[in-house]
Amino acid sequence: GGAGARNLCLCVRLNTTLQNLDLSFNHFTPEGSACIFTSLVGNQTLHTLSMEWNRMGEVGGVAMGNLLGVNATLTRLDVSNCAIQGCVPSPSSSPPKKGSKPVWEPGPATTAIAEGLSKNTKLKILKLEWNPLSSGVPLIRDALLDMPSSPLFSLENCSYDPFGDGEGRNHVEEANPTGHYRFDLSQEAHRKRLKPLLELGMKGRGENWRNESVDNVRFTFPQEGPWEVPSQGMLEFDFVHLDEVDEREATMSDDDHAALLKQIAKVMSSSGKVLLLRQALTMQPMTGDQAFSTVYGLQRDAEREEALVSLFARIARSDKKITVQKILLTCFTRGHVPKLQHRLGVSNVLDTSRMNGSYEFHLRKRSDWDALQTLNKIIQDNPHCNPRWENVRVSNGAPPSPP
Repeated sequence: GGAGARNLCLCVRLNTTLQNLDLSFNHFTPEGSACIFTSLVGNQTLHTLSMEWNRMGEVGGVAMGNLLGVNATLTRLDVSNCAIQGCVPSPSSSPPKKGSKPVWEPGPATTAIAEGLSKNTKLKILKLEWNPLSSGVPLIRDALLDMPSSPLFSLENCSYDPFGDGEGRNHVEEANPTGHYRFDLSQEAHRKRLKPLLELGMKGRGENWRNESVDNVRFTFPQEGPWEVPSQGMLEFDFVHLDEVDEREATMSDDDHAALLKQIAKVMSSSGKVLLLRQALTMQPMTGDQAFSTVYGLQRDAEREEALVSLFARIARSDKKITVQKILLTCFTRGHVPKLQHRLGVSNVLDTSRMNGSYEFHLRKRSDWDALQTLNKIIQDNPHCNPRWENVRVSNGAPPSPP
């Protein structure tokens, strides 16, 4: 409890040789947990600290953030299931009407942890699962992704679903930037993170930007020259990294891949599974067989979709085309394919085994235009196809002529 933690704090503060400390399952109060973290502020020897299954609450979370901001030796920290409060009601919002959701904002604990991580350069592993961080997760996640030490971390089962409510990332993984993004253009930090994707967009003549919108108003990234970024607004788009894996880059070993699958199987939340996969892919690409077994082993359609998006630019070049086709045919119904085509582009996930079905071509994208011509040619070259074009709609123009 609190009294026991305070007595322990004195011992911790005076110790100059301690390297590993396991204080899990001690029923510390939030004040007791805060006392432990505060006593470690001047410590210069501790490498591993486990505080899981103690109550930290808001005051413990703030103390943890303060420690992370000044500590230069701690490399592993486990605060799983510590009841760290992530968000508080926004003081500027009026009381919610009946049936409407209250407005929440990151609380003191979430803010302090994110600020502490932004100053930390040594942490290698952080376990935060099973804390009610809710919509405070993106703040902590982005701070972790910006750290120079590139720590491994777990934020699963934190009352937050990155697949819901149109959530998108605003941190760019240079080794694997394919994904869905949302940037608040009024924030300087978001504009800075956007720059690599702007450069890649110019290099790719806009083909790697898809479904672009600012405040839900659609636009097309220009094929020539830079895009004039607005000073404010919510930018949302899907990015598809079109560069192939360098043949000199070694793929993941079978042992490492088997270990990754075991780790993914132990994770309960969909977001945790995908996050673990993305972390692994930033370090090494996969062979075709590894990519297939990874997607096939997931259960939910949302998990499989995010896994294929994450894997798209990290499959060995020689295996990529046939692997994508195998994944489409085995892991997705034909009805789910248009959603994948919407995010990755029709040409990149053209289901050649099941041509019948719906399509959406963005004809200002050269790759989509080429995919339409490919589909036309397949139909023309197959006398037994007997195709029918139905429900054809074209915005800002006339419908195309049937084949």
